[in-house]
Amino acid sequence: MLGWIKGVFRLLFVDPFTYIIGDLRQQPWIMWAFIGWGWLSVLAMVASAATTVGDTPLVTEQLPQLYHYLVTELFGADQA
Repeated sequence: MLGWIKGVFRLLFVDPFTYIIGDLRQQPWIMWAFIGWGWLSVLAMVASAATTVGDTPLVTEQLPQLYHYLVTELFGADQA
């Protein structure tokens, strides 16, 4: 069973990563620049989505109320 799990892990993660890195070493520097720019763009989009979620009413209004309820009512602690 463990060998089967290792085989699936290798098929899904190790082999594609090895081929991608192998192909990248053969690319000219300009391709590295474009690939790096693409990853930088992906990270910027993920950061933008994370900050947008942080500004939603669920996070800014309802979670503090839930925290206050949990601390005061359920655990019986007083907030200072």
